[in-house]
Amino acid sequence: MRTLYGVRCLSVVLCAAVLVHGQGSNKSQMTAQKAYSFMGLTLGQSKAEATAVIANQFEPNCKTDAPGLSGPGLEFCYFHVKDWGELERSPSFKLLLVDDKVAKITYSFDRNTYDAMVQSIVKKYGAPRSSRNVVVQNRMGATFRGKEYLWSNAVSQMEAKEYSTTLDKSVVDVEDLKLMREFEKRALNNGPKI
Repeated sequence: MRTLYGVRCLSVVLCAAVLVHGQGSNKSQMTAQKAYSFMGLTLGQSKAEATAVIANQFEPNCKTDAPGLSGPGLEFCYFHVKDWGELERSPSFKLLLVDDKVAKITYSFDRNTYDAMVQSIVKKYGAPRSSRNVVVQNRMGATFRGKEYLWSNAVSQMEAKEYSTTLDKSVVDVEDLKLMREFEKRALNNGPKI
């Protein structure tokens, strides 16, 4: 009887240890309250800090009057690869800034590296919160199946889309939720009046 009781106690202790160890190392259960970072860029950092991270390889073009972007303190920066022949196919960054803080990072890249990109994000942030299959159609009517993944926490979200504006490009969008709400409020208040 004592042996059986001892085995049960030991089993409970071992199960508890496994659960505690598993919770400490399971990234899919992350409840981080920090903004995501992506390829050296961090949500909330200043334009100067963000530009310093990517200026060696990417050339900036910033505007405060881009279509759909009007309002005090709003700026859009597009970074394309220096000396790349075809801008359409080159990797690129787009940054949306609110009061000189990075509110959104968009990275567009070759679709052939999409799986590796998703694996890198999973390695850093754990399993996505959700995923879904999507079907996209080209101009000729052919359909293609792709995957989209979403990571999110209380302050930011990251979305990876296998197909972007073209079938040969994928995209990762990283957003600061508070700064994006501020962007939408300002853009709405300063949009066209009817």
